[in-house]
Amino acid sequence: MGESSQNIIYGFKYFNDLIHSGSKEIKLESDIFLDDSVIKIDVDDLVIDGNGYAIDANGKTRIFYITGNNIVLKNMTFKNAYSKESGAAISNYKKELTIINCKFINNISFGGDGGAICNWKGFLNIKNCEFIDNCSKGNGGAVFNGNSVKISDSNFTNNSSKEWGLSIFNNSNSIITLKNIDFIRDEKLTLKDTDLNNEIFNKGMINVENFQANSFKKYIKCGFLHIISDNVNSFKYLDYLVHSGKKEIFLDSNMEFEENNSTIIIDVDDLVIDGNGNVIDAMGKNSIFEVKSNNVTFKNIIFKNANSKEGGAINNYAQSLNIINCSFENNISENAGAINNNGKIKLINCSFENNVSKNDLGGAVNNYGELTLINSVFEGNISHRRGGAINNFHYLDLEGCCFKSNIAEFGGAINNCDLGSVKAFKCDFKNNGAFVQGSIIFNNNHVNLIDCNFKNNISYKQSHFIYHNGNEDSKFDIENCIFSQNLFGNNLLYLKEGFCLVKSSNFDVYNDYIIYNHNASLRVEKSKFVDYNQKIIFNDNILWIYKDENLENQIEFGDNCQTLNYIGEKLPRDWYGFDYLDKLIHSGSSVINLDCDILIHGSEQDFYEGGIDIDIDNLVIDGNYHTIDAKNLSRIFLISSKGIVIKNLQLKNGKYFKGKFDDNNIGGGAIYAMPNSSIELKRCKFLKNKSRVSAGVILNKSELLKITCSIFKDNHAKNYGGVIFNENSLIKINDCDFIENSSHDSAGIYNKNSSLTIYNAVFNKNNAEKCGAICTDSIIQLTDCKFKNNSSNDNAGAILNCGSCCKLSDCEFLNNSSVKQGGAIFNNLGNINLDNCDFSKNSAKQDGGAIFNVKGCICVVKCAFKNNEAENIGGAIGNNPYSKTYLNNCSFFKNIANYGGSVSNMKRCNLNLNNCDFENNSALEDAGAIYNWYGFVNVYSSTFKNNNAGNIGGAIDNYLGLLNLEDSTFQENEVKRDGGAIFNGGMLKSMKNCIFTNNNALFKGGAIYMTKSSSAIIVNTQFKSNSAFGNKGHGGAIYSNSLYDGDANVSLSLIKCDFLNNGSNEGAAIYNKGNLNLFMADIKDNQSVNGGALINDGKDAIMAVKKSNLHELQYIINKAILKISSEKNEFKNKIINDGGELIYY
Repeated sequence: MGESSQNIIYGFKYFNDLIHSGSKEIKLESDIFLDDSVIKIDVDDLVIDGNGYAIDANGKTRIFYITGNNIVLKNMTFKNAYSKESGAAISNYKKELTIINCKFINNISFGGDGGAICNWKGFLNIKNCEFIDNCSKGNGGAVFNGNSVKISDSNFTNNSSKEWGLSIFNNSNSIITLKNIDFIRDEKLTLKDTDLNNEIFNKGMINVENFQANSFKKYIKCGFLHIISDNVNSFKYLDYLVHSGKKEIFLDSNMEFEENNSTIIIDVDDLVIDGNGNVIDAMGKNSIFEVKSNNVTFKNIIFKNANSKEGGAINNYAQSLNIINCSFENNISENAGAINNNGKIKLINCSFENNVSKNDLGGAVNNYGELTLINSVFEGNISHRRGGAINNFHYLDLEGCCFKSNIAEFGGAINNCDLGSVKAFKCDFKNNGAFVQGSIIFNNNHVNLIDCNFKNNISYKQSHFIYHNGNEDSKFDIENCIFSQNLFGNNLLYLKEGFCLVKSSNFDVYNDYIIYNHNASLRVEKSKFVDYNQKIIFNDNILWIYKDENLENQIEFGDNCQTLNYIGEKLPRDWYGFDYLDKLIHSGSSVINLDCDILIHGSEQDFYEGGIDIDIDNLVIDGNYHTIDAKNLSRIFLISSKGIVIKNLQLKNGKYFKGKFDDNNIGGGAIYAMPNSSIELKRCKFLKNKSRVSAGVILNKSELLKITCSIFKDNHAKNYGGVIFNENSLIKINDCDFIENSSHDSAGIYNKNSSLTIYNAVFNKNNAEKCGAICTDSIIQLTDCKFKNNSSNDNAGAILNCGSCCKLSDCEFLNNSSVKQGGAIFNNLGNINLDNCDFSKNSAKQDGGAIFNVKGCICVVKCAFKNNEAENIGGAIGNNPYSKTYLNNCSFFKNIANYGGSVSNMKRCNLNLNNCDFENNSALEDAGAIYNWYGFVNVYSSTFKNNNAGNIGGAIDNYLGLLNLEDSTFQENEVKRDGGAIFNGGMLKSMKNCIFTNNNALFKGGAIYMTKSSSAIIVNTQFKSNSAFGNKGHGGAIYSNSLYDGDANVSLSLIKCDFLNNGSNEGAAIYNKGNLNLFMADIKDNQSVNGGALINDGKDAIMAVKKSNLHELQYIINKAILKISSEKNEFKNKIINDGGELIYY
């Protein structure tokens, strides 16, 4: 073969023209001979049938370079190919290639891998082929695989490679599946550095049939050999697929958990796993997937028999997981039988059957994140406590789902927790049951049911079918739903508190009551109830119905029933409600003088829920000290115009309560001042207004809001701003009181991106979870304000500053408190100027009794800090890492903390003091006045008097920080251990012109204690009447320590210092165990029990004394190395050498 009868040679051009002829199937009629041109197959869906002929490259070129997809090569021989790159006969790049009944003979890859074939990121299927005498100078004598290859019914004979894999090389993250393969090697053929177990070199995964496993092992070097058994693979194999680098994985077999397998971590983004209907079976031993990456999709998979502590089959942390056409069967866990969601999941056309939560939180699913379910089925799932099918903590969206025969103690189908929101559209609930409450749904927050069907659900132990257990802000809406034949129940719908709307729904059930309203606001519209001669509704609070629906005779009223309101009812004659005030506002008059109180009527709620519109410029409303009462049914005013003045008016019981499903305005219980409006409030009182979102009284987005001589008392917001939420606005407040208001964050004012000026205001007894009075992220200026008895359950008892500039003048902070940090003020990344302010009796459970500063800057001038307390650090001020604090002409009196009775200055903080007084401050542990930990402190012209600490540093503890002292006085400070005035464990870089008088330590260093790693330079300083007379009293004025290993590297220099009348047990003036230089000192009348004004002691301790005056009876006791000046016999008869060494210089 190879020539026609006319001896025509068919070469490159002939073959290339055939391939690009447009035909989808080519059949050779002769051999092909190539010269030096490679044939590129760049068309898709092509079949080349060699018809038994050969393609001979004559040792000159590669044969095929394939970039087309879905190519089939069959019935041909590839021989004598040559390439300096990988794949001498065939290079397949990222495509799907099938090779059937072919031979590869004497092909050589001289400069790359794969003597015959290189499969690079492609999908290659080889069937019934032979590879003979192929060679690679790199890896893989016959085949190099860089992705996925299946080889079946094929032989490899005498192939060779210079590096790894005589026949096959399988690269990292690549998979080869082998079936009925044989390796043949001529015993007479010897190859350098080769052996049998290098026929296949494996860096990835090799799959082999079980019956061939033992025979294959002898050919394979390295890598993972996976045994296929009865069309079942292991979790280890599945894990390998997940991390193989492929973005789409198709399972071709079931997966089962085996010993030494573990949960598969999905940490690869943009991954699709298509199960093709196969099962992933955890065999009751383990969970299946933990998903951590994003944009992951599971589809067409059966998840079964998983068992774990949380999330039986899947534990999700990703923000985009999609699950399509999957089923979850017989999975079990302590919590969340099938899926535990901490991120965001969307499930479409999935089923959950017979999953169990042994402890709590969702028989099938527990949701902490966002969960969307479409056209999915939950049947026969069980939770031993909450949520037979689903337990929801956050956001759950259901559409077209069916819940059947699910069981729990609370919420047979769904349990919705305190912060959860559920939307269900066109869902069916059948045969679900609960043993305690909520056979269908148990709700603690928000539920919205639309077009749903409820049938044959079962109440065990006479529980209620739907139990609404929420607080006053919770909401349960039922619209266009059908209820029928629910069995053995107490009440169909039980309402504990909050709001409930029942609209356009049908009820064909027989229960004690269909709706039992304990303490909620219930509204029933256009719904039908089959009459079984029973009472339909029991109402013990507020109820709205349509009068023409004739439900009155089917309603039973409780003892606490407030009112029965008729929707659309005309107001009673002479009722002065919101409609009356609305007409006055729009009457055309520019001044309105109220002559009566205004009380909203229940029937007005629908229309005025957002407040009475004030949309007319330059309007004055004079309340003449009357009251507007919204009865917790609506906001009072919605203001969109300019020049509005409201005065002499009490506004009470306003409420903004829109639910999460329709919330656009943030809040404002009494007033919403819209953008571009301007308002002035004078002599008004705001009492008991509320918002279920933010802004208990005023949501202000106006151009300008002025408030004068007004009172805000007992108002509340669920989120931000118990009184005012101020955004993108200018607000000025004068002579106002904020009393007993509350919120989660900032009980008084929440100031966002706005300018706030307050003069002569009082904030008293306000409380919030975070920030008791004012929270700001923008400029505020406070003058002559008082903050008293405000509290926070987190940080900032009164003021929280977040990155803004604040100026406070002549303000008073009294008895404010926080559970964490900043009893009065918490400054976070901001700048605060305090001038002539007073801080008294403020407290923090952790740090900063009055002020806590985090990465910010505080300038404090002429301020007084008295009786403030922190249980950890900084009784008055806590200066946290990377912060700056400047104190000028301030006083600190009787402040207390564990560390730093007055001030704590932490890592890399800067603290600067000038002309400050610290008196009677105390620390239970260290630093009666200032605790400096790895920080920088400068002290000028300041006084420290009568401060004390339970451990070290009566006034200052400098721990590995930098300290400068100048022109300052330390008097009568005391400590129970070391350092009566100063405990120096860092660098006392400079001390000049200071006075230490009557300071005392029970152990060491009556005035100053120097630790093993500290240093100091002290100039022109006086030490007088300091003492250390305890049982271990050493160094009446100074104790200088050394390292534990005896390496005396402590450096202390004393220049022109006076030591007068100091005393201790040993070393009346100085006890040295380090490296000390004493120059031009005057030492007089110091007394010690055991003698010695100066003691030099310790292994390798060095004391150098020069030009100093030791008066009568003042001696140096030397037990180490003493260097003394030889000038004029300066120290003659003043040295007692006790085994030490004297050096004259």
